[in-house]
Amino acid sequence: MAWKDKRLWALALAVLVIGSAWGMREWDRRREVKAGGFTFQVRDRGAISEALASPMPVMIDFGSEYCGPCREMAPELVKAERLLKGKVRVIFADVWEDQSLAKGFPLRVIPTQFFFGPKGVPMEVPKGDVLGLVEYRSGDGKHLFTFHEGPLTADEIVGLFRQMGVPVD
Repeated sequence: MAWKDKRLWALALAVLVIGSAWGMREWDRRREVKAGGFTFQVRDRGAISEALASPMPVMIDFGSEYCGPCREMAPELVKAERLLKGKVRVIFADVWEDQSLAKGFPLRVIPTQFFFGPKGVPMEVPKGDVLGLVEYRSGDGKHLFTFHEGPLTADEIVGLFRQMGVPVD
């Protein structure tokens, strides 16, 4: 093999290594922005319990970075969290990463959002609900959960909390 050919192979290998490293870093960055990079993502059941014990209303979004509709909703969730910050706790739980996060919740599909008032009391479905919220009740009729299945926009999330009496600007 001629010296010129060896240099060409070395250059090609260097470009391949550098390109691969850059590509992996870029893929991680994009993945983080799309779903997993939420500052409000929970990674254990204790964080969910802590949020539900707070004096603020709570919305828990169960989804996954591997779910197309969840990825589409991710920017809306970020926007809603920004608009509701200080008034509502918005949290995201990746149930593909850890299925135990959804233990005790009647989760059938993702994304699904659960809505609670202060101290974890399930929010009542507002009169004139157009989002298709579901009230989940126990066998004796006790209201356990209010939830929505499928993606929501930031405006729908903010509007829902406004309907439920949360003072949103």
